[in-house]
Amino acid sequence: MDYFKETIRSMRESGWKATLSRTTAHLRRKLVTYADLGFDLRNGVDTCRLRSIHDLDVDEALKPDLIGYEPSPVHVIRSMLRSLPIDPARFTFVDYGSGKGRVLMLASEYPFKEIFGLELSGELHRIAEKNIAKWKRQVRACDRIASVNLNATEFELPDSPLVLFFFSPFHEPVLAKLIPRIESFLQRGHRDIFIMYYGSREELLAQFGRLGLQCQEIYSRFNLAASGRYRGYLFFRKQETRDALE
Repeated sequence: MDYFKETIRSMRESGWKATLSRTTAHLRRKLVTYADLGFDLRNGVDTCRLRSIHDLDVDEALKPDLIGYEPSPVHVIRSMLRSLPIDPARFTFVDYGSGKGRVLMLASEYPFKEIFGLELSGELHRIAEKNIAKWKRQVRACDRIASVNLNATEFELPDSPLVLFFFSPFHEPVLAKLIPRIESFLQRGHRDIFIMYYGSREELLAQFGRLGLQCQEIYSRFNLAASGRYRGYLFFRKQETRDALE
């Protein structure tokens, strides 16, 4: 019913062509989402169901710059994590817009120093906490895993080698507020930072490009993404990292 109301509102505000395009993308997202239903069933967790930003418990004034909940495909995240040319034990992993915690759980299959998920919605954050508590300990290589309920722009980056993950959790204005924090981290002399981005939004790629990091595509296989164009990118600083990836 909520989606029906949203469709009617879209028809009034944007016309039938734009609404048809959005509806098609929504159906494709559902197909990808429920393809991972087995992950939830096997592990007793709840990560699949999509949520519109209009239905989430966040400040109405912030919603225009935010994007609703869409889980990252399991096989994509595992493939991207395998591509990291690092010793995870040295690194802190941070997921921006971590939703119900799926990426946090998958990251914990590696022995990261710590794993943080930043989620603005209190509802999604509470679901993530329940999921993490249920996540099978025998598959965990990292037990220091936490969902944090706060605005990502307020998060202070830890003074540690970092892996930052983004799956288009918000629009460009929010990322523009985060970039100075990452720049400050780099200016403090830290070289070990890796930014993983999964998506297709050129404006977000341009913001990451402001950091002066090298970029390499690390996931490009067709995966029935909503836009059909989602790709995985890795931004990094060290020249020797490029050699390790090639």
